[in-house]
Amino acid sequence: MSFIKPRTPVSPTGWWLAALMERREPSASRVENGEGSASRKGVVYWENHLLIRATDWREAFHKAVALGTRSAANGNEAFDDRPTFLGLTDLVPIFEPFEDGSEILWREFIAEDSDEEPSVYTESELADIYEPDENQNSR
Repeated sequence: MSFIKPRTPVSPTGWWLAALMERREPSASRVENGEGSASRKGVVYWENHLLIRATDWREAFHKAVALGTRSAANGNEAFDDRPTFLGLTDLVPIFEPFEDGSEILWREFIAEDSDEEPSVYTESELADIYEPDENQNSR
């Protein structure tokens, strides 16, 4: 299945949704000592989604890159590793004004096979994600 990105250079609302990718790699000394979240041995990637106000895609891109770079440089005191900002994974215009039920993101998928469909969550699958302790006790 392939994903089709919107090709609109301007957002009618002046808002964009930017997806920023960070890489978090714990220091070797913290891994060896098993300290905090650095006890994990693998590299972790985070995709953070930010709302950006901009007149066009290029301004939104530059604002998002500046925010990602600044965030990585400042770090986060809640974590013992410093992220590396890798760049944007997505930049999508927001078409509707913000209110309850407004669409902020859409994606179009093209199925290579007529039997292929995008996966969707059921309520119970989301409950396992958002309420794992409660659902394990009820089984």
